[in-house]
Parts: sequence; structure tokens; C-alpha cells
Amino acid sequence: MKNATPSHATENSPRRLLMISHAFPPVGGSGVQRTAKFAKYLPQFGWKPIVWSAGSVPDMPHDATLTDDLPADLDHRIHPGVHPAQAAQRALRRVGRLSASERTWARGVGVVERRVQWLGYWAAGWSIPDGAVPWAIASLPALRRIVRHERIDALYSTFSPASNHLLAWRLKQLTGLPWVADFRDLWTDNFDFQGTSGLRYRLRRWLEQRFLESADAVISVSPDQTRILANHVASQKQKFSTIPNGADAEDFAQCDRARIRRELSLPADRFVLSYVGGFVASAEPLAIVEGLETFVRQLPNRARFEFRIVGTIPASVMRFVDRSGIRPTVTGYVEHARAVREMVAADALLLGNTTTGRNCASILPGKLFEYFAAGRPIVHVGPAPGATDTMIRECHAGVTVPPEPTKIAETISVLLDQWESGNLTPGCPPERLSPYTRRALAQEMAGVLNGLTASAARPSNACDSLARRVVQHSV
Repeated sequence: MKNATPSHATENSPRRLLMISHAFPPVGGSGVQRTAKFAKYLPQFGWKPIVWSAGSVPDMPHDATLTDDLPADLDHRIHPGVHPAQAAQRALRRVGRLSASERTWARGVGVVERRVQWLGYWAAGWSIPDGAVPWAIASLPALRRIVRHERIDALYSTFSPASNHLLAWRLKQLTGLPWVADFRDLWTDNFDFQGTSGLRYRLRRWLEQRFLESADAVISVSPDQTRILANHVASQKQKFSTIPNGADAEDFAQCDRARIRRELSLPADRFVLSYVGGFVASAEPLAIVEGLETFVRQLPNRARFEFRIVGTIPASVMRFVDRSGIRPTVTGYVEHARAVREMVAADALLLGNTTTGRNCASILPGKLFEYFAAGRPIVHVGPAPGATDTMIRECHAGVTVPPEPTKIAETISVLLDQWESGNLTPGCPPERLSPYTRRALAQEMAGVLNGLTASAARPSNACDSLARRVVQHSV
């Protein structure tokens, strides 16, 4: 089945796209939404997706609201596979069924549990390219049958995990179908990539180079990240382009702010500052806490201010927060629909981006665009200049401050003064958000796919039909 010929759709027969995404709803979290929204809107532009996923992913939440948002007729197929961490959990269940005498030789079930857990996560960490590789290998025969029998026109895979790209790369080798490799984040160039030496690094770097060279189109989420990826394949830079994350207008369509404030028990005379997402243990969130501590000390009426962390927070950071005295409301993980409501209900929104590590200024988080859609002013604690700072300024949506507690406190104080005077700075104007709606971005992705399948003789011109706003980088 090498060099299979794509079936060209007619007006009544859309092209078929095989989308490889290890994590997909009902798996929750911000990382799944990009592919899910492409799957939702691509049928409107002549592409019918078949989504291939693992069904569940260790350490990732469950979010049924994301499934409710998908088309009822979406063809979503699940191959559970085996992840090393899941294998460890199964082993633990077996240990739990041992008799008392059988546990004795292991010096207690606790010792076995710790060792099995360590072994599972050690295996995941050492897997090349990652812990999802058993799932990718096991998926290959079924996907070859799908390509053979269901007239697939193109392949799409998203990073991370890199095993998505590994599976798509092998399928392209076997079938000759055009392949779009989507990078939601950088891989070996990312700010938090661990280890830039040794065999594991060289293998991952080798695989990344093969992916970048073999894909017919490579998409990333910010112009800077597109440039970084394209620099690895100097002779093919024309196939690299930027399609950022975005916000789905339908998610915000029924959000009446006054009603949501009442449902969340947020009085109209209380200034609400919200941080939506995981409050991780890094310098920027800790600087935010110190800045809020300084701000709260200066408040004449503490009851008129509420800081909300809508997401998870590590215990070590929570102890730091408790010592600060700011007394935040912490919701823990919430489903996406609730997160949207929290954004709309806030008076201002906090966003933290790392300012340390290579290429940190290239980060353009998906949450930013939902902050835009909520229409609330944004306080971005992160690098300036940088991709996020540039986007906030272009959309007149807020300010960027460095991770310095005094400046953070001063910025929040200005917003509070504006709110008290009834002159709070507005957030992103709706007209500036329109190019970043999930539907508009799916149309751009369809343009990439159309370019790849229009003429097999011109694979290097795959991105010519992109909308004007898509940024292409070439030298």
C-alpha cells in the first residue's frame, strides 16, 4: 500500500482526514482542545475526521463537557494500548490480591507498591520517544487497515506526545499519504526539555529531525516557534507555518456575566482577580503570590477583594500561599465549561509565563485566547518582549509585567482603582478576536490540507492557500 493515492472529494463527498491524538476528549486539560476544535469545525470546510486516540491517559483528568461539544457523528476510535504507568497500576492491583503469606516475603505490600510505581514511571521516562510508544506501535496495524479500506486523504498528528508523530511518520512511509505535523509546543527546543546530552537526547533529537523533514506541512502555534522549527530544515522552510490556538465563540455564547456571578456567589461589589489553570511551582507564580501579599496588605477593605485560583496547585506552593495571608479561593481542577464561566465572571485575569529557560519568549498559551474571549483585562506576568506580550498589546487586552512582586502589586492596584471608579480598562475587543476563533483557525487548517491534496506534484506549496493572517517563515 506504499504511495496510496488520495481519494479526491466531490461536492457531496468530503475528504477524509486521519487525526492521531493520544489524548482526546473525554480526556481533559488544555492540551486536548486544539485537536478537538479542529475535529469539530473541519467538517464545515470539506474534511471529515477520523480521530484515533488512547481513550484515557494516566495523570490527565476526565472532562465530559469537551465531549458534549463535539459533533454527534464524529468518528472517534479508541485503542487503549499499554502505558508503562498504567502497567504499574495494574501490577499494584495484583499485589493487592496477594495472600498475607505472599506479602511477607516482600516485607509488606508498601515496599512492593513503591518499587512497582517507581519502575513504571522509570520505564515511561526512558521510553523513546515517550511513554506512549507502546500505544503507537500497537496502533499501526489497525491504522494501516483504516487507510487501506476507508480512503483516507491525509494524515494529521499533534505533539505532544511525540509518539503521535512517530505513528504518523511510519504511516506516511507505508502509504505515501500527505502528513501535517502539528506542534502545540516545541520539543527538544522547549524551555523545560530535560537533558541535552546522552543517548536519549540524541535519539529524540534524531526522531524530531526525521519528523520535521518528512512531514509535508509543519504547523506551530506562534511565529517564533515556527521559526525555531523551520531552522532545523533550512531547505524546506516554505512548508512551515503558524496557526495559533484560539477561542471557540460557542463556548462563550450563553455566558451572562451577571447570572454567572450570582451562581458563583460573587457579589457585584467585590473585585475578583482570577488565575485559571494549574498554579505550578515556578518563579512566576511565586512572584505573583508575593505581589498579591503586598497588594492585600495595602487594602483598606479586604472583603472587597477576592483572588481565585481556578485549577490545581501543588501542596508546596499552597503552603507558600497560606503563609502569605492572601486567603485565595482554590477550586481545584474544573471542567472546561466551568473554567470558561470563571473567566467571564472575573473582573481581571492573571496569566503567568516562565521567564527562564531557552525559547521561553516564544510561548503563546491557548488559555490566552479564551482570556481574550472573556473580555476581561489581563495581567500577564512573563517575558517582554515575547509572543504573549506581543499578542496582548496587538489585541489591546492588558499589560505585561516582569515577575517582580512590587510591580505586580502596583499593576493590580491600578486595576482596583479603575474598578472602584467605574472605569475599568476593557479587555480584548470582539473584532480583534475574530481571526482567532476556533472556526476561523480550522478553516486555515483546511487550507493547508487542501494545498497538500490538490496536486501531488506540488507538496512544497502546501501552505500557499493559507489565510492572510497565517505567518510563514522562510529565509
